[in-house]
Amino acid sequence: MSIRYRAADGTETICAGLTPGGNLEAGVMATREGTYTTTTSIDNNSNLQPLITFDSPMPDANYDITVEAVANWPNKSGGLTIVPFHNGDKTANGFKLIIYNTTGETIPAGMVIYWKATKTYTVQHAAETAASVAALEAMVPAGAGPSNKLTTQTYVDNADNALDTRLDAVEDAIPTGTTITNQLVNKSTLDTAIANVHIDVDDEISSTSENPVQNKVIYTELGKKQNLIFKGTTAEWNALSAQEKAKYDLVSLTDDSSTGDVVDAVTDGVMKPVTSNAVADFLTTGTGSLTINETLLIPTSSSLQKCGNLCHLYIRGLAKSDITGNGDLIATLPEGYRPYSSISVMLIGSYGNYGYAGFTANINTNGEIRTSTGSSNFPQDSNLSIDTVFFVH
Repeated sequence: MSIRYRAADGTETICAGLTPGGNLEAGVMATREGTYTTTTSIDNNSNLQPLITFDSPMPDANYDITVEAVANWPNKSGGLTIVPFHNGDKTANGFKLIIYNTTGETIPAGMVIYWKATKTYTVQHAAETAASVAALEAMVPAGAGPSNKLTTQTYVDNADNALDTRLDAVEDAIPTGTTITNQLVNKSTLDTAIANVHIDVDDEISSTSENPVQNKVIYTELGKKQNLIFKGTTAEWNALSAQEKAKYDLVSLTDDSSTGDVVDAVTDGVMKPVTSNAVADFLTTGTGSLTINETLLIPTSSSLQKCGNLCHLYIRGLAKSDITGNGDLIATLPEGYRPYSSISVMLIGSYGNYGYAGFTANINTNGEIRTSTGSSNFPQDSNLSIDTVFFVH
């Protein structure tokens, strides 16, 4: 076994007296293999000398080489010789081939050559490792820095118990509290470091603290929120001052005349939820009745509905006679459903295969819906519709 100490300046010192004992294992195999493809043709009676480089070095230069042409020229017999050039061109990093062509013809480029390098060597087992390590430790200068490196020419396949003991001693020697970066740490040192970790937990709510807070503190604070919900009768609520009422987020009255907690009418002073139907009724001022001129138009459907100041008008019917553009009265709107000023609305009609669009009618402030003077006629049996929304006074 050969072990060397390499100093920072690159010089090496061989550890003397480190010859293997009797605990050896022979026949351990190291191999490197691959293929080489020729990039040029090889004329007859010529040779090619490529350099083969290993991806990783062999243990040394003393290894065996086998080669074989496996493609483009694998079946030719005679005249092709592939051998290592000579021992001087064989190193741990690779070797040189020589390819002789005496086939009588040119070998084209693209011939694939399979190569394999094999090294059989002896491994020293762990029984000798402890003694080697001890001798090596004695040679390392005191205070040697991390730039010093150890190299060995053999591969050790087992760890020695004595070496493990030395590593444990190094770990235990690391002082408690030492800042450790990429170093070994024994379990007791790690347990002590974990035990010394302290986390501050607050016992009250804070707007500035970033510490965790106790569960019971959160529970207590949530319980205080119950005081912001008023529960009582309407009389009790009305008896509170405006300042007292402002303290509460929600109000739950228990004596409303309606059944249950949800009422079906919007009533001033009642602090309860309201049904959606009641809201719709409250927002909708009412529904008016149209007076349709049935001597002119036979209605099939109509509606007039007001929500606040907004009115929705819909009329659909069949012309009983010709409707002309001479101000014919179509329908009349009731009081409360009439526009602020005269407005125009779109008339849409159809007759047979013909459709009409873009014709207009006027709604005056008296609620009369009449055809616009000068507009086109709608013949008898035309389908007529008006659908519009406008503001009322």
